[in-house]
Amino acid sequence: MNNIQKILKNLSLALVLGATGTVVALAPLNIFRPTDRFLIPPVCPGKNFQFTVGYEHALCVRAFQDTEDCFGRVRRRSHEGPVNPLQLWQNSQNLHAALRTVTLNEAAGEHDLAQLFNDNEGFNCAGEFKPYGLFKVKTNLMFAARWHYNYGLSFGLFLPYYQMELSNVSFVEEESEVSFEEAMGKKLTTLARERGNLSLNGWKRQGIGDLVAQGTWKLDHPQAKPFLRCVSTQLRFGLSMPTGLKQDEDKILAFPFGNDGSWGLQIAGGLDLLFAHRLRGGLDAEFLYLFGNTRDRRIRAGNGQTDLLFFNKNCAFKEYGLGQQYNLYVEAFDLLGGLSVKLNYQYLKRNEDKLYVRNDGIDSVGLVNNAQSLQNWTAHSFIVGLNYNFCRPCAQWPIEPYVSFWYKHGFNGKNALLANTVGASLTVNF
Repeated sequence: MNNIQKILKNLSLALVLGATGTVVALAPLNIFRPTDRFLIPPVCPGKNFQFTVGYEHALCVRAFQDTEDCFGRVRRRSHEGPVNPLQLWQNSQNLHAALRTVTLNEAAGEHDLAQLFNDNEGFNCAGEFKPYGLFKVKTNLMFAARWHYNYGLSFGLFLPYYQMELSNVSFVEEESEVSFEEAMGKKLTTLARERGNLSLNGWKRQGIGDLVAQGTWKLDHPQAKPFLRCVSTQLRFGLSMPTGLKQDEDKILAFPFGNDGSWGLQIAGGLDLLFAHRLRGGLDAEFLYLFGNTRDRRIRAGNGQTDLLFFNKNCAFKEYGLGQQYNLYVEAFDLLGGLSVKLNYQYLKRNEDKLYVRNDGIDSVGLVNNAQSLQNWTAHSFIVGLNYNFCRPCAQWPIEPYVSFWYKHGFNGKNALLANTVGASLTVNF
């Protein structure tokens, strides 16, 4: 049995080092990350190593636009509820404005615009098209390995593996309600590719995220009170390493699977309260600071441009906004043996990003950074978890498992994709 345990430990370490995990990914999406506090199992007494495999699948993904007040109420330009994922930043896309940015000094280009929008009956001259598509998170596979030491210290390595897809993409001309392919045919898709090197079709992407190494220090403070039994505090410090799949600038809505090539520092803390009558609760806050990086990016280069149709690429330094995650939970445990039920509210936020373009002829402040996709985003989710802990202090089994099942419901947000997901995880304690 000792040999088997050593093999499993070495295998899990190899898996973690060979792949990645992330804290709060750049994608404005509310799926779980391996380091999320909700997924961290309790420490099993007498064991010093845990290995966790988690799986999450999105049942549906919706977009929440516009502004939100401090109470989470959303005010929208023209919608009272969630919209299609491709309408995340705008209800419609202005193709005319996009083409203008790459044809300002080309007589032939101006002729193409006139031919497209003015000389063809049935098209509105503004070139406004409403996009539709299905955004799918088919697989969110999460791995975690944690080593526990004395004095409440632990060290962990975390990784996810994603499979995502954008399908059934269409653009409908707002006045005529004629679909993209029917109205414009191959000429328009050819223009988008030739002038902007941008694919307006669907895609399938799979790969790993960003490796996270995290240290934790937890202290228990027993309380001699009839209702409050113990107060626990913890601090977490993490390093996010840029090993994940980067954003594909030449596809629409092809988000990065990590922090888009940036290193990151994580600081987090939590407070847990153990009450009488098999009840506990707590709160947790996590912050992620990302170091900026420079590479070619799609930018807003003209007035009236919409965010799915940026035809211009420029070398730009990106200054990332602060990533934040807050959790508030209550849990009833040891209901039937090791059974527990957990209710969790999660709030995600990322402050606005900024681009600094290395081109004196482009206004980074007044034009580029007004892009809606660079603005701050938020996501509110409610999570119900059902767990069973097989660990017992007197059992002394060589391997003791911990299993979890959950349902996550994304119910509100701003500039974000919110998914309703189901998932499960298995933890083995050695």
